[in-house]
Amino acid sequence: MNINKNSLKERTQLLLVLAGIFLILTAILVFAVYALNSIDFIHIRISSTASVFAFLGLVMLGTGVLSVIGSMLDGFRRHVFHHSFKLGGMMIQEILLIVIFGGMIHWIDRWVDGVEIGNIQTEFTLTLFLYGLIQWAPFKDYWNLEPHRTASSYAEVVLNGCNP
Repeated sequence: MNINKNSLKERTQLLLVLAGIFLILTAILVFAVYALNSIDFIHIRISSTASVFAFLGLVMLGTGVLSVIGSMLDGFRRHVFHHSFKLGGMMIQEILLIVIFGGMIHWIDRWVDGVEIGNIQTEFTLTLFLYGLIQWAPFKDYWNLEPHRTASSYAEVVLNGCNP
């Protein structure tokens, strides 16, 4: 088997990056659970580490499916509404995506044995919390509600005395 140093180095770096991403997502889930448990009406019980990994993996898979559904809804919204009712169409699209994601969280909770979400308030709060993390991720494209305006940095605004 002939593997050169660069290929081995690239594979090692890729595995380290994937492990880092997985650890960060695990930390986010643990933070989410502890943050939600601090609220009085939130009831989440996790019985094993394997359950957390199964839950996290299925949520990540659900996020991928959600992005495909979101792309389809975005294309449908643009086709139907064109440029009219843009904000209303986006609002309806986001509500549909939150409802679909909530259904995914519900079925993931039912399927994974070691994670028990106690009541509907907990499912709803966890859904909104995780959807907020997904929605406001730094790699997500932003909505440009005013395409005629240029994107300006803070320094440009200060130098011009206004936002052009």
